[in-house]
Amino acid sequence: MTLNELGDLILNKDNFIITAHEAPDGDAIGSEIVLQSILQYLHKNAIIINSDPTDHKYGFMDPKGIINHIRKDDPLPIKPEDYTLFVVDTEPGNIGHLGSRLNKDTVRDLLVIDHHDYKNGTPFQGIFISEASSTCEILYKLLKHFAIPFFNPLTEAMFAGIVYDTGSFIYPKTSAETFEIAHQLVLNGARPNFVYSELYESKSTESLKLRTLVGATMELHYSDHLAYQYMSKKMLVESGARYEESQEIVNIPLQCNAVRISVFVKENNEGVTRCSIRTKNEIDCLTLASRFGGGGHPTAAGFKITQAIDEVKKEILDFFAPYFNKK
Repeated sequence: MTLNELGDLILNKDNFIITAHEAPDGDAIGSEIVLQSILQYLHKNAIIINSDPTDHKYGFMDPKGIINHIRKDDPLPIKPEDYTLFVVDTEPGNIGHLGSRLNKDTVRDLLVIDHHDYKNGTPFQGIFISEASSTCEILYKLLKHFAIPFFNPLTEAMFAGIVYDTGSFIYPKTSAETFEIAHQLVLNGARPNFVYSELYESKSTESLKLRTLVGATMELHYSDHLAYQYMSKKMLVESGARYEESQEIVNIPLQCNAVRISVFVKENNEGVTRCSIRTKNEIDCLTLASRFGGGGHPTAAGFKITQAIDEVKKEILDFFAPYFNKK
């Protein structure tokens, strides 16, 4: 689907639902706020619904509290059959428990806007730009397509989404265009210092306790080139931290010069276990994540674990062994 085709579809529809992946991060929240702002500017009815709550550090992007957190047993506030569903920053299989109630069989239309790499393609319609630094960067193109002026909270949410998904403009997909978009956003009201402070300097003391507990589980493999960490549900309870506060733990080992791969296996309060992987020096982790039904980027990917953790751990170590010429 082209940008023009997406624009025409939006103009010919009236009601929209927007959702994102489980444990929504900065780009997901930013994308939801930006898309909802665009649709409302076009006088459309647009509602944001998520399976998981918004982490407090992203609250500044949603000052009016328009994002709806729907628990598993909560009724939906709308009738899906009357709405077009936008899934942003992921594919429809990753929207949590809402997937059983919001899918191609229950809504009028289903569209995806995403910048993640799909190794095996995708059956869904929408805008997919894997070269983009973030989904917010894609939505900048939609904003310009409709010639919509900058206004808050759209401007700051878009800037924050880009900052988050580029690691403050250092990750591989950061391009000259990314910097140009950020430049325009700052010229039109985005506050870099404020955004950085909200994203990276607003952690709770409970999250620091969680980092300590997880850090104690760290194993180093292949001459310290691969770091493996594990977080249990018990650690969440003991620390008092929220699951959402574990998102950035996977990045910590990469601050070490020797570590080239960081693997973080984490269990949430419901006992669901996921694996997040981050790499540097062009080491591909997306291929591995795809094997387990996950996705992401070549240097940042993840998947849900449905088999014994020890089996998955062995497969992960075996997969990366060739990079270090040893088993």
